This record gives sequence, C-alpha cells and structure tokens, in this order.
Amino acid sequence: MSTVVGRTRARALAAALSTIALTSLFAAGSPRAHAAVADLTCPGTESVTFTPGLLLTLQQVTLHTSRQWGPCVSSDPTVSSGSDAESFVNTISCLSVAAAGTGTVTFTWSNGRTSTFAFTKSVSHPVGQTVVTYTGNITAGEFAGDSALETITGAALNLTACLAPPGITSTFGVAVLEITSA
Repeated sequence: MSTVVGRTRARALAAALSTIALTSLFAAGSPRAHAAVADLTCPGTESVTFTPGLLLTLQQVTLHTSRQWGPCVSSDPTVSSGSDAESFVNTISCLSVAAAGTGTVTFTWSNGRTSTFAFTKSVSHPVGQTVVTYTGNITAGEFAGDSALETITGAALNLTACLAPPGITSTFGVAVLEITSA
C-alpha cells in the first residue's frame, strides 16, 4: 500500500468519524442560550397628587400615587389588568420630587392576586420630560422570582408654577410594566 493511499484512507476515516461525532452531538441536543420570557407586559398610566402643592422651597408634602395597568398580555390568562397605589409624606420641592432611591410596591391583579416589587429607582430628564425607571425583582406573590422593569414618562414640571401657591398639585404620566422570567 502506498503512503498516498494510506493518507487518503486516514483522512476519509477521520472525516467519517468527525461526521458521526457531530451527528451524535446534534442529535442528542446541544445546550442553548435561554432568552428571558415575558410573563407580563402592561401599558399604564400614573397620576400623582401633592398636598400642599410643590413649590421651589422644601416643605413636607403628602404624595398619593396611583397607577392603572392594562390591558395586559400575560403568561397567566387570568391577569388582564392591575393597579397599585401608595401614599406617603416626604420633604420635597419642585426641584427634588423625582429623586433616585429604593423601595417596594404591591401590584394588585385582576385575578385578585398580588405581586410585591422591590426596586431601585432612577430618574432622567430628557428635554421636556421626566423619565422614572424602576428596576428590580418580584419578591412575593404572582410572578415571584421574576425580574421587573417599570418606566414612567411624564412632562417636565412647569417651574414657573412652583413660584407661588398653590404650586404643582398633580402630575400625570404614561407607563409600561414588564415582568420577565429567565
């Protein structure tokens, strides 16, 4: 047997073994990257009232925040809408109302269940707008263990209204809520 024929057979055997190995690997399945799966996506609105109204100077203000979510697209067909609300007192002004921070809020869903959202809040001010972004995790209830992203966009405050009472007594924004599992 010549060395050329021997090399040709060795190459053919190596190619056949490689083909068998690759076919076995793909037939058995290979690990795949898993993309995040949306468990819930909701458009929404946010309204906030301030009592007394916001001024340029710091003062104690009672804030009442209310958000309405829906119509929602959800992995749980019993969730079609939701809401959340909170009231608290804070020392704020027109210049400090939208500040970064952390907190929790509880969503109440149309099926009667709730989700507790622990978040970190960031704020940006593109021209003419205030964008508040909440990122974090659902720590309890429906969708527990999922990550969540809530974005609220509203008009920037009219600072001339902050010069004298009654000041800014309410704001409104549009929102999007996304809850995803890994």
